[in-house]
Amino acid sequence: METINNTPGNQVNETFSLNIVIVGGGRNVLLEIIRLKPKGVGVLEYNISRILRNLLNTNQRLKLTEKKLVAERSFSNLLIQQSTAAIVIINTDFIILDVNDAYLNTVKKTKDKVIGFHCYEISHGIPGYHGRNYYRLRFH
Repeated sequence: METINNTPGNQVNETFSLNIVIVGGGRNVLLEIIRLKPKGVGVLEYNISRILRNLLNTNQRLKLTEKKLVAERSFSNLLIQQSTAAIVIINTDFIILDVNDAYLNTVKKTKDKVIGFHCYEISHGIPGYHGRNYYRLRFH
């Protein structure tokens, strides 16, 4: 790739190893760089390059966060499975997402008969959802 000098007439702000030239300085400079660029070299306007960099940085942060989440989930799953206490994980709709062996022993069911069901179906044998008042009146 040719080196383009950063002179007042050709304002080149950055060059990447991907053979992309980042250009600032207005439309005329951009058009001149596009006309003079070597074959195989891409040209991005500076503001577009900033957006691209922000997207790449966001993508890297998301990947790092995903790795951390996987590690944390693995650790919490290990703790849950190793516990002798009966543990059931439910979502906001009271649907069972995960359980440990101690819980399965308590309810005397297999995992496939528990995961995906409402917790009240498994623990109390109550089919369907009757609303909060129903449970408050029935169990308190």
